[in-house]
Amino acid sequence: MKHIKLFETYTNQLNEDVLRLRTLTEKSKMGFGKYYDYTVGDLLKIDKNEYLQWVYYNSDMINFMPEILDKIGITDEFRISKPGKNPYKFDNFKKFIYKNMTDEERFNNLKKLTHMKKQDKLANLNDYISKKNQFTKGVMQSRNQGKL
Repeated sequence: MKHIKLFETYTNQLNEDVLRLRTLTEKSKMGFGKYYDYTVGDLLKIDKNEYLQWVYYNSDMINFMPEILDKIGITDEFRISKPGKNPYKFDNFKKFIYKNMTDEERFNNLKKLTHMKKQDKLANLNDYISKKNQFTKGVMQSRNQGKL
């Protein structure tokens, strides 16, 4: 009798996990995070594959259709069982991708990252300037040197 109750409890938990598991298609809205209103297809179009990969490995109740996993580069050997998460496998996946890149792809990836960092710094600087007095010595020097 005790074994039957334990089995029923286990199956109920398993059913609850399956009910909460979301399998996203291209038309599914994310509904969470930085890209709340975007669909998965929108993120694929604007080349946010790394974000989708991060979501796959770090969210236990989010899964993607096999076609989408193929589009974002997650092959069968790097797939994980859901519900569940495995951030360590994400690190291994990124290392594998980086090893298989050509030198030109690595350079373009690095160039893209440094460009994004510069844009972030400029955005932060512009926010800082708009919030503070615009005629301080540092702000005037930045304007004269062409940084703004």
